[in-house]
Amino acid sequence: MIYTRVRSVSESCKILSLTSKSRVGILWDPDDPAAAIAFNEYEAVAFPLKVQLHSLKVRGPKPDIEGAFRAATKGRSGGLIIVRNSLLNRHPKEIASLGLN
Repeated sequence: MIYTRVRSVSESCKILSLTSKSRVGILWDPDDPAAAIAFNEYEAVAFPLKVQLHSLKVRGPKPDIEGAFRAATKGRSGGLIIVRNSLLNRHPKEIASLGLN
């Protein structure tokens, strides 16, 4: 699995256009309106590129990040993009550790 943490949607869209992967996981918090907008932007870019997005939603004070990674693996996501927000920014070590496994 390819793991990347990007700074902007435009950077992620560039990565999507360069990927040879047909399925990419998107780790995001659906309770964050800005993250929802970002996810919709990814969908708009992924469709013409024939890249299927695997929505990996996490939410709440104790997000199930490990469960999201399991779902990405089970769903055969070839890569992972993280939509950064205050929730996911509190768990960088857990995300990095899971990304290495």
